[in-house]
Amino acid sequence: MNYQSLYDFSREWNFTINQLIGLDIQKHQWHYRQSGQLAATGFSYCIVLPPDLSIGVTLNQWNNDIFKNKWLQEYHHTTTGTLGGAPLKIIEHRKIHNSLRGVNFNLGILWDINNDLSLGFVFKSPFKATVENRLEQYSEMVTPMPDVDYKSPSTTNDLYMPLSIGIGFLYRFSAKWFMTFDL
Repeated sequence: MNYQSLYDFSREWNFTINQLIGLDIQKHQWHYRQSGQLAATGFSYCIVLPPDLSIGVTLNQWNNDIFKNKWLQEYHHTTTGTLGGAPLKIIEHRKIHNSLRGVNFNLGILWDINNDLSLGFVFKSPFKATVENRLEQYSEMVTPMPDVDYKSPSTTNDLYMPLSIGIGFLYRFSAKWFMTFDL
């Protein structure tokens, strides 16, 4: 049994856009933050075929049962300026909670060509993942309108993850120093 943290969604950025619309000037300040990961719990088995070939298979479960397999997106947007000559201030907050479930398998082959060089292949099966999204949104119009709150129910969508293949080489310069290359 193994655990693979495969995709890290941690990122953050801030930016400002100044906009001139007719006689109105608006300043939009954006803050975006995302955190979370996609990870798989794998059940693996390998056979070594003497003298120099190994074949392995892994069944991957992408779920939330053992490890956190989800990510959170947060947006904060503030607009200040004028609208029709009147003062304008809007504050918006949005959170999107996401989780993913699915099952796929990997098949790998490792060939030790000689004592210094190894060649590996991997095939990762395509799969249909179920993605659940839950949106929380809050907008506050300080001027000229009243507040607005919004929470949506969860939605579920299918995400088709593609087939993936890879090849890799390992060259051993010594027992403690080696170089790898993969596609």
